Amino acid sequence: MGYVSLHVHSDGSLLDGYQTVEEIVRTVKSHKQNACALSDHGTMRNIVKFYKECKANDIKPLIGCEFYFSPDVTIKNKRYHLLLIAMNNVGYHNLKLLDTIAY
Repeated sequence: MGYVSLHVHSDGSLLDGYQTVEEIVRTVKSHKQNACALSDHGTMRNIVKFYKECKANDIKPLIGCEFYFSPDVTIKNKRYHLLLIAMNNVGYHNLKLLDTIAY
């Protein structure tokens, strides 16, 4: 399989995304990679578009999200990032649930 990028943010990422889903898939394809993850910050709003674009270009889509968490929400600067990638359909539905709860 080779190299697969797991930490990719699209323009749907709330803090630091720039590329559109189409640009990401085009870049992955131009580097002859056969899989890529989308793991936007705190949102999964581009996941369906990403999935469809990957499938149309024979690229395996890995569905993820970069969540924020804090062991103590009263401490403002104690926030961490946690990158989660779904392993299967159950994992995908769990990510959607977490994303909904976090929102």
